[in-house]
Amino acid sequence: RLDLGPPLDVPSPRRPPGFSRPAGRRCRIGEAGHHSGAMGPHRTRPGTWAGALALAAALSSAHGEGAEELQAVQLATFQVLQRYPHRSDCFTEGLFINGSQGAEVFESCGLYSKSYLRRYKLETGETLQTANVPKELFSEGLALRGKSMYMLTYQAGTVLEYDAFTFQEVRRHPFPYGEGWGLTTDGCDLLATTGSAFIFRLRPDAAGTLELVSKVQVVFQGKPLRMLNEIEYVTPKVWINQWQSNTLWRVDPMTGVAELKLSVEGLHTWQGEATPNGIAYSPSLGENTLLVTGKLWPQMFLLQLSTDHLCGGPVAAAGACSAAPPSACSRLRQLPARVDIAASAAVSLSAERQRPHEVLPAVAPNRQSASGSEDPSSANPDNFVPTPLPPLLTAVAVGAAVVLACAAVALPWYLARRRREIHKYSRQSLEG
Repeated sequence: RLDLGPPLDVPSPRRPPGFSRPAGRRCRIGEAGHHSGAMGPHRTRPGTWAGALALAAALSSAHGEGAEELQAVQLATFQVLQRYPHRSDCFTEGLFINGSQGAEVFESCGLYSKSYLRRYKLETGETLQTANVPKELFSEGLALRGKSMYMLTYQAGTVLEYDAFTFQEVRRHPFPYGEGWGLTTDGCDLLATTGSAFIFRLRPDAAGTLELVSKVQVVFQGKPLRMLNEIEYVTPKVWINQWQSNTLWRVDPMTGVAELKLSVEGLHTWQGEATPNGIAYSPSLGENTLLVTGKLWPQMFLLQLSTDHLCGGPVAAAGACSAAPPSACSRLRQLPARVDIAASAAVSLSAERQRPHEVLPAVAPNRQSASGSEDPSSANPDNFVPTPLPPLLTAVAVGAAVVLACAAVALPWYLARRRREIHKYSRQSLEG
């Protein structure tokens, strides 16, 4: 067995000393959270009219808001078609498949002094080619564009460009946008993640130098999704691992809207830094499949999804790269052109130079797919979405809330008055 170094519960390069998760975590049900105006400097007694009105408003809107929340949260379902061997000493950072070569896997494995690139057969795990990464670099996301293979580095601020056939380093590109995490390509541009809520679009110029074209903030229900890690382009959407979770997101790379959530919980029991990470797609494995794995996992899993869950409906006729890799989604009925990639990006390069890095406005999430098609969950009885209460029941609920609130105020007052009267009568009886 290979020496994997110290146990996984020691401080990780991904979580250096002093690391703290960014603010903005949504409270779960039952957890304490910020409640604007609740029990402030001037406390209000339970049972006052303010409480009655708040209760009435909550009852009248709870069902409608709940329905919207359920409509916004779509969960993908899948079946495990196949399991493949995976090296349990590989701290998986980047992953893609060259389907034209009989399902060959290209993978970048991270950690300082242990990073390397590897090409191997998916079915057997047989190594076909390897290349060591300089010890001072931590290998991250990996993508193939033309004859060049690009590899992000963790904290070196560098993208390494390799010859895809010889695995020899060709040149280095600056990456001054933060830590390097995930990398993929749409055939024209490179799409990178940094552990933030942004996808950075890099485009090689005529000289081959990577230039920042734009960046898009990824949002779900209007809130930024941070800790975005490994990323895979499945024309015309991207699938992204969210670090330290079982969650994969399907995202529209032009708008940043996270449209669908997939959980790989149960595929492999993991802890510490052995988080799920690694998504690859190739029609050669099945048009509606995703290949997933994780850091230090012993297996890879081929997941079968529906076309709706993989793609999110019909795609636009324009806005995607003409050299985009084929996918099941590209065979869907095409819609009229939406917008050009550069025009639809959340931040232009000129605007980027005029404002701070993390203050971009969030893109409001759509309640439907990018194509405007009906939510696929409406056809699935398992994803039943309740409708708001009828007006009559809403009025009854509001009336009941008002009556209860009045009773909460009046009953203590009445009991106190009766107590005083009884006490007064008792004193008069004793004096008489």
